[in-house]
Amino acid sequence: MLICRQCGSTLSEKARFCKECGAPVDEGKQDVSLNPVNQSAPRAPMSKQKKRMFAIAGIALVILLAAYKTGEALTSKERLIKRFETALVKKDDEAVAELLTSNDPKLKINKKSIKGFMKYLDKHPEEVSEIIETLKAQSKIIDESENQGITAKGYEDDGYIEGLVNLEKDGKFLFYDKYELNINPVYVTISTNYKDTKLYMDGKEIGKADRPNYEKTFGPYLPGIYTLKAELKTDFIDLQEREEVSLVGVGNKTDVNLDLDGQEVTVDFRLEEGQDIAARLLINGKDTGVNPFKEPSFGPILTDGSMNLSVEAQLPWGKVKTKEIPIDSDYVEVDLASDENFQKGIMELIVKHIKEMLTAYTSGDVNKLTTATQNYKEMLQESIDMDKEEGNFYKVKYLATAFDLDSFHLEEEDGNWVLYVDIRSSYLEDTFYEGETPELEEGEHDNELKLVYDSNAKSWLVDDVSESYDFSDENTVVIKEENPPEYVTSWATAVPASANSAE
Repeated sequence: MLICRQCGSTLSEKARFCKECGAPVDEGKQDVSLNPVNQSAPRAPMSKQKKRMFAIAGIALVILLAAYKTGEALTSKERLIKRFETALVKKDDEAVAELLTSNDPKLKINKKSIKGFMKYLDKHPEEVSEIIETLKAQSKIIDESENQGITAKGYEDDGYIEGLVNLEKDGKFLFYDKYELNINPVYVTISTNYKDTKLYMDGKEIGKADRPNYEKTFGPYLPGIYTLKAELKTDFIDLQEREEVSLVGVGNKTDVNLDLDGQEVTVDFRLEEGQDIAARLLINGKDTGVNPFKEPSFGPILTDGSMNLSVEAQLPWGKVKTKEIPIDSDYVEVDLASDENFQKGIMELIVKHIKEMLTAYTSGDVNKLTTATQNYKEMLQESIDMDKEEGNFYKVKYLATAFDLDSFHLEEEDGNWVLYVDIRSSYLEDTFYEGETPELEEGEHDNELKLVYDSNAKSWLVDDVSESYDFSDENTVVIKEENPPEYVTSWATAVPASANSAE
């Protein structure tokens, strides 16, 4: 039997070529019947199935190698940097957000939270190329360090420079090194000066001051440009403070002050401290919820004169409401006597007192005074006694009284409520002696009246009258006598018949 020397296939005796491998029979045939001991055993022929398996294995090897190289390329840090660069150049917020990570688990990176970061890059386009160059430099350092067996912790000692975004190795993905683009978060501490102030970042409320001189840290946020706002709205004021801040290059924490430009205003009633008075402070007619006797200082408020202040108070003689006062400084004097109805009642009382005083004086009977204190009656009695002794007679017609409304002033003296008022009274009058005929001439008297509130009588009483040098006619009310009666001292012995006493 003949076999082919090339492939070991069996040959027919007449074959000129091997039917398996095609080798010429003369060159490749061998007689296995001759000297079988000295000849090698022929190799078994490879089957078609085996050849097919080898071919499949080879193809699979090529595919696996290609897939590995493809995966290596897809997960490479170079491709990651390139994708990030493309997203930044195209200003693709969503793509940038997907590529960035943070070591702070509290930092949520999405299309919405990335806006401040993108705003910063939009205002500083040169930063894009700087970020990419830094990432490429970091990639090179990582390669060089790993070739030298340096771990990730040793990058910094090997010239690794941190940037706004940093390339970091993050373990393995299958067979490949995994990399990420890490960005460090920032926190911002916001302070403001008034309670109930609301704080906003890019239009979203992030906090509310629960006390004066409030301070709180907010975050984390991506580095970027943000608009911070503090706002305080009440029924009588609307204050805002807005600031655009760049949270880039400030480390991981920065402080921002958003104090509102309002003023603390102090109300002074010129009274003793510690008054237990129920009262309401009104600004432009609206209740502030402040009792100015318990909280004399309040705010914030504008002090440019655009706002008016008044006070309602429950006093022993009734409720009063002061006139409105423009707030043009941080100190406002308020007089509870500026209430219009209160002033009207006091003016009517004083007119009544003047008439009673003239009757009491000319009659010599001070007990006819119902509008005066005992102290005043005693002083008037002394004056009557002196004029009687000296023979001074007096004839008068009371015409009118002008009241300086700006002079009304309440005080406290020795625990008593005291009121001061400047008046100007007009008379037809004459002082004469026995045997003389009085000639009435018009005269004016400027006086300051002191009134004391009698809690037992529940009434105001005149306590003293003195000369005044401060009467002003710029803001006055005049009360005239329509039919003024005549008054003449009863101790006058020689008075013309026309001089009748009106009692």
